[in-house]
Amino acid sequence: MPVGASTAGAIVGAIINYALNYRFTFASRRAHHDQRCRASAPIAAAGVVLNARGAVRDARIRPAALSQSRRSSRPVRVLIAGFLANRKWTF
Repeated sequence: MPVGASTAGAIVGAIINYALNYRFTFASRRAHHDQRCRASAPIAAAGVVLNARGAVRDARIRPAALSQSRRSSRPVRVLIAGFLANRKWTF
């Protein structure tokens, strides 16, 4: 269950992240279609995969702990990597 919840959260987060980055962070004027086709969707997909892989690993190592516990820095690392990739390539 934690792996599915973590993956669903990452997908919803990727959608919200794109919308906020497009509108506020990078203030892009390009069409949405250009942004998604160029790199936003693949970068978000890579983040979801990295998050899910880590959640599976965490579930095996600490079955009682949630995959995104305070002890895990993975979500922060994935967030930073996604931001840097979007800044460099997407927007």
